[in-house]
Amino acid sequence: MVGCKQGWATFALFTNTDPATSADVQYIQLEPAKPQASSDTPSLNFGAHSHRALSYAHSGALTAAAWTMIDDVDEAPSRAKPDLAEALVSRFDKLLFLIENQNDLMAKQREELAGQHQTLKKHTGMLESLEKDATKDDRAHEPRTITDEQTWGALDNESLAKIKVTVDGWRDLMQVSLVFTALFLTVVTAFISPIIQSFTSPTGNNDATIAMPSGKNPLPATSTQLIALFYYLAIITSICNSILCVLGMQWAGRLTAIPIGRTNLERTLAREKRKALADHYMLPLMGILFWTLLAAIIFFVVGFLIQMWELAFSFAERAPILVIGGALATALSVIILGIINATTCHAALQDNSPFEGPLSHAVQIPMDWARQLFSSRRSNGWKAGANQQPDLERAEMTLGREDDVLSLVDVQALTAWEDTEDKDTKALKTYARLVLNTSNTELLERCVPSFDFGNWYAAGDTIFPVFKAVHERFLATDTSFRVKETTVQQLLRFSKWHGWTRPDLFGYQAWRGDLESNRLTQWCKDQCTVLVNSGTDRAREYFPFLAFLTSLEEDNRDLRGYQLETYQASVAAVICSYQNGEVGERRDIFKIALALCKNLVVQTDSFLKDGRSDEATEILSRVSPSSVMHSIFQGSIHDLDFSWTDIGVLVTFITERNEMDIIHELAPFFSSFRKADLGDSEKYVTDYLADLSMGLPPHFVTPNGLDLSPSLAIVTKDLESPRLIFYLYYLTRGGVETLSDLHPARQYWQDCLDIYRSSIFFVGNLGITRLFERYYPRFIPLPSLSDDESDDLIFTLISLFKDDYHILTLHAFKGPFWELLDLDDDRRSRVTITILQEVPLALFIFILMRTSRWDWDRVKSLISSTVQDRELELLAGLTNLIEDHRFMHDHATCMIVLDLLAHLIPNLPSTFSAPPGFDLSELMEGLTRCRPNRKRWRVQSDTIMFYLNHGAFELLANLDYAKHFFEACIQDTRKMKYWDDDAQTSGRTRERSKFYLKTIDTKRQSTSIDIARG
Repeated sequence: MVGCKQGWATFALFTNTDPATSADVQYIQLEPAKPQASSDTPSLNFGAHSHRALSYAHSGALTAAAWTMIDDVDEAPSRAKPDLAEALVSRFDKLLFLIENQNDLMAKQREELAGQHQTLKKHTGMLESLEKDATKDDRAHEPRTITDEQTWGALDNESLAKIKVTVDGWRDLMQVSLVFTALFLTVVTAFISPIIQSFTSPTGNNDATIAMPSGKNPLPATSTQLIALFYYLAIITSICNSILCVLGMQWAGRLTAIPIGRTNLERTLAREKRKALADHYMLPLMGILFWTLLAAIIFFVVGFLIQMWELAFSFAERAPILVIGGALATALSVIILGIINATTCHAALQDNSPFEGPLSHAVQIPMDWARQLFSSRRSNGWKAGANQQPDLERAEMTLGREDDVLSLVDVQALTAWEDTEDKDTKALKTYARLVLNTSNTELLERCVPSFDFGNWYAAGDTIFPVFKAVHERFLATDTSFRVKETTVQQLLRFSKWHGWTRPDLFGYQAWRGDLESNRLTQWCKDQCTVLVNSGTDRAREYFPFLAFLTSLEEDNRDLRGYQLETYQASVAAVICSYQNGEVGERRDIFKIALALCKNLVVQTDSFLKDGRSDEATEILSRVSPSSVMHSIFQGSIHDLDFSWTDIGVLVTFITERNEMDIIHELAPFFSSFRKADLGDSEKYVTDYLADLSMGLPPHFVTPNGLDLSPSLAIVTKDLESPRLIFYLYYLTRGGVETLSDLHPARQYWQDCLDIYRSSIFFVGNLGITRLFERYYPRFIPLPSLSDDESDDLIFTLISLFKDDYHILTLHAFKGPFWELLDLDDDRRSRVTITILQEVPLALFIFILMRTSRWDWDRVKSLISSTVQDRELELLAGLTNLIEDHRFMHDHATCMIVLDLLAHLIPNLPSTFSAPPGFDLSELMEGLTRCRPNRKRWRVQSDTIMFYLNHGAFELLANLDYAKHFFEACIQDTRKMKYWDDDAQTSGRTRERSKFYLKTIDTKRQSTSIDIARG
């Protein structure tokens, strides 16, 4: 560290107070001290002053190594100490000076960097402006509101231009009419002058003159009077036409004046209102001008022909030349009349005829009336033809979309104003009318940013055809790419519409309570579905909004969170949505969400290779695997077309390494599902439970809440299933102890024994042999109960029926009921009679059916024997149960009650009438809450209709529930039309539903009248 040979010294000074830190090292090189006179070799002298100087300069910042170096230097000759100390102090002064200069340079550099930053920021803004300007034709416009000044400024100019065109046409017509009338009056005046003279001048007949009173001329001939009449009519009609032309030109001039208004929107609406008034009055005026001008010409021609024929036959001798002239004039008049008639009929019969005019429009009115009258007579008189007429309602139901018949709607008529409409609706109609009728692409460029879907949603369904027409106009082939892109982006901007929310009591934005689905949201939902299915990128962008639109439909509120969710959160919420119980129609979005997750699972390996996150794991991490699987099971029940094969990869991905959680959390579902509710999905549920066993650990113990009885009852009917043997895994690990019914397990055990004895694989396998030897005794039927045991069973069941908690949960009823079912007929009858002495019949049957929901065949015989000759008593007792929402909120319970009611119908007397209070409203609502079951809908609907026809209709408490049921019977869903005829609604039920709907409408109308009178 010290170079004594050259007289240089270098120190490592640490500005950090920590001597163990090597950061911020400053190396100081000291020049050699001035040599002493008596010495030829420079020397370095560090003494006490050096210690103080270093300590003063660095405040104890020297490290231990530096102090050691200084102690070594102190051993140098003492004669060099004063010079070295002075040099050291001098060098530190220079050091401080250099640091000050450095600080000044850094301050200047900081200013220069700040200036460069501003320059770069300015250049960045310029480049962004250039980029926006260069790519503006490829990007969507920035959104604007429907009241934007720029938009309505362009629309006001368009409205003014159209009004000017119309006014110019009217003015041209009136000017031509004025010119023609002036010339026409000149001609008519020339013809009428001789007639006037013949009236005023005396005739040469002296006898006539003597006979007339003094001062008056004799009456001219009748033909002369007719000539004068028609000439005078032509003159007065022409004069009236001229007066109307003068007034009309004055009125038309007011249409182009600037209306009163503070904004462009107000001025445009005022201008359109003025134009509507002008169309209402000026168009008839134009018709009057046409008819008066035509009448004047006809009057003149008739008078001229009469005058000509009179002149031809006014001589004593024949005047063939005049006769020929009269004939030619008449022939020409008839030809002209024929041409007018032909062109008028052509214009009246053909659309877009070039001969259209006021005359053809006048003729078309009676022709349309005659056509309608003829059509109505034909439809009433020709039954064969009536059967061939297209049924619009049936066509809409077949196509499944109301939009398919929108081409019959006159959109232009829908844009007309109504007096009861508010300002916003009038603004939308004006916007649509001007956009639809323009060919100016620049106007479309300026108007498309204000095409906000939210305003159209608020306007309601009546204006939806206008919305579709405007949307199609913006996407027409003559519009630019930017207009099309802006129109497409409006769908995504609709998801951020401020009208979805409103401030709550605490100032936070919350969803509005009156949100509901309409035709616009259904259309947007279809558009989002197409976009989501088009690719993953589009799905990330539009799926959250698709979930929100689905949440607007009935019973789908749970799909909507507190705000618009992210893509991952939306998908996760949808795939778990069926676990919430009875929900609304969401099958399409549910399958879309599953397909998206499946595609992500398939692409997981490629994601990892590309360094991208595993999005499937991110989505599924938001929900529990058991919730997803439970939702999938419930979704398959609601959708008859649900395909488990398509989601096999996803199910495997969800289940892997989560088998223990799933088996514990879904144990209640596997223990209580009903075979009839699963439909075609029963095999997949039981197969999944079997496959689940392959991923469970060796130390697995069957949960206490897992009852395999429902699953065993299903798998024993499919002996060829390769998964049959897998249920032994559960049974041998505590599953036998959790069985509520040994009958399915006994049958399953016998099937396994048959497989064991016939399979080469199991023969000679000591483990399998010991397994069967161990569990075989458990499935040997026990002897019948003794009298004491029967009394204990009676006491247990009666105690359970007196406990409301057990009545609602049902878990405690399973074991005792299966013991009751295992009794022989005599003992079972005695036990049942004893129980019914303490328990109402209806409650006993109701709980028995709810407990055995997955095996109706097991309890059918007991119910038949118990209810025999007591059907009316049972129906009277069911009155309080079927209107109890605690029971009927469950769709499966509704199905059980319907099965019971159907079972009772054959044994009811012919004079049966529903007992008092027999309200089927809750039952009808529970039936229509979910999609109809192909195998059971006809029987269930016929069952309800039977009881309604026998007095239950008058006992309905909720007519809205009944109306929904009747509508479901009348209007088959899109799925029903593919069913067999035996599965669809019967003709009798359909007709009675129509009758009851009319009755409900009549009741409500009479109630409204009574309220109004009261």
